[in-house]
Parts: sequence; C-alpha cells; structure tokens
Amino acid sequence: MAKPPRRRTPNFDDKYSLIASRVPKNRPAVLAYRCAQVGLIPGLGLLLGLAAIGLGVRGRQVFLADPESRGLGHAVAGIVLGGLEVLTNAVGLALIAYGLFGPGS
Repeated sequence: MAKPPRRRTPNFDDKYSLIASRVPKNRPAVLAYRCAQVGLIPGLGLLLGLAAIGLGVRGRQVFLADPESRGLGHAVAGIVLGGLEVLTNAVGLALIAYGLFGPGS
C-alpha cells in the first residue's frame, strides 16, 4: 500500500514567503488588477480603468509568451473590471452633466 505524498511545509523563516508564493511574477497583470481595484473610487475609474485595460492586455500577452509567470486571472480581471469602470464612470459623468446643464436647469 503506497503512502500518499507528503505536503510541502511552508517556509516560516521568511514572513513574506507565503504571500510571495501566491502573487504571480507577471507584473503587468498584477498592476492591472491593482489599478482596477483602486479605480472603484468614483471619478478615478475613468483613468485607472483605461490603465487597467491596457495593463491587462499586456499581462495576458506576457502570460501567453511565458505561462510560468502565471497571472492570467489577474490580467482578465483587470480587463473586465477596467472596462466596467470606464463604462460606469462615463455614464455617471454624462448624467451629472445632463443634470447640471441639461434642459430645465
């Protein structure tokens, strides 16, 4: 009867080793995800959403060139969330402008 393989025990010597093992090496993908997170602040989403889309596309290219870098999920999340942020911020600003300067004001 074969024993099941032992789990690797994490290295607790370095306090960041557990976190660092989870973060992809694909820097554009991680930046896209972070831009998308900060872009949830109203008004910032218009600019940071565009940055998240661009970085997400670049992060996807990096992943396709080198799958060992990981980060495809971060890149796709940056593209999708960035697109939604740009859309909702643009509509929101248009509605604010319509309310301030539209007919009846």
